Amino acid sequence: MAIRIRRFTIGKGSNLDPINRFYLEEGIRSADVLHVNISELGRDRVEYVITYEDSTAPRVIATFPTDGQRGVAPGTTVLAIFSESIQSLTSADIEIFNITDMVTVPSIDYTIDSSLAGERRGVIQIIDSGGYLLNQKTYRITFKTSIQDLAGNNMEEPFDLIFTASTSLADLDFDGSNVGAPSFANPSLNRWEVIVTPARLTITDDTVFQLTMRADTGDETAGFNPKIERTGASFKIVLEHDFVNQVPEPTAVLPTGLSVEWLAANGLG
Repeated sequence: MAIRIRRFTIGKGSNLDPINRFYLEEGIRSADVLHVNISELGRDRVEYVITYEDSTAPRVIATFPTDGQRGVAPGTTVLAIFSESIQSLTSADIEIFNITDMVTVPSIDYTIDSSLAGERRGVIQIIDSGGYLLNQKTYRITFKTSIQDLAGNNMEEPFDLIFTASTSLADLDFDGSNVGAPSFANPSLNRWEVIVTPARLTITDDTVFQLTMRADTGDETAGFNPKIERTGASFKIVLEHDFVNQVPEPTAVLPTGLSVEWLAANGLG
C-alpha cells in the first residue's frame, strides 16, 4: 500500500462530478481517506486536496475481444484494460489455454506488451507473435492474482477471458454476430448479399430472425433495407437500396463502417 494525493481545482458553480467519480472509480473507502484539505486560490476558486491510502485492488474492466466473442480473426492482438495503473506483466502473470485441444499455449508463441501499463487505465496487449490463434479454436486467457498495481496491491481474484478464433462466416455464433460491409457481395447495383451458416443452430420454418443496421453515423444507413432470405441450412442477409432521391448517384460501394447485426432463435414463432 502507498500514500497518494489527488488535487482538484474548484471554481464557483463548478461541477463536482469529477470528485465523486474519482472516489467511485478508484474504490476509495472512508477508512482510506487520511486527510482532506481545502485551500483558497483566489476569488471563487479553491483547491480540494485528498490524501489517501491506496489499498484498492486492480481489476480488469474491459477487453478486446469481449468475453464469449466468436469470429475473432487469427493473429488478433488481445487487449485488457485495468481499473488503474499496473506494473508490467510477464508470462508468469497470464496463462493462455487452448480449450478445444486442451493444451496450454507456450509463452514463446505470444508477446506481452506492457508499454501502456502505467497509464491511468493500465492497458496490456497480448500479441500473437507465434501464430497461436488458430481457426476454429476456443481460448481462455487467465489474468492471475499476481498482477499488481503501482502501490503493490494484487488482483483479488483471477479474470478469465474466453473467445473463439474463426475466419469463416460459416462459424458465426447463432447467438448474435456482426457482418461487416467487406463481407457483402454486390450482384447488382443496389443489392448486396452474404450467406451465413450458423454453427449451432438448425434453420427451420420456426426460426425467428432479427436484424439491426449499424454504421459510423446514423444517416449513412438511410435508404438501406436489410432482410433475410432462407437458403436451406443457411440464410442470406440481403441489403437493398431504393436510391430514391439519393445524392450522390448510387455506386456499388457500401458506406464506410456499415454492418448488420443479426440474431436468430428457434421456437419463438
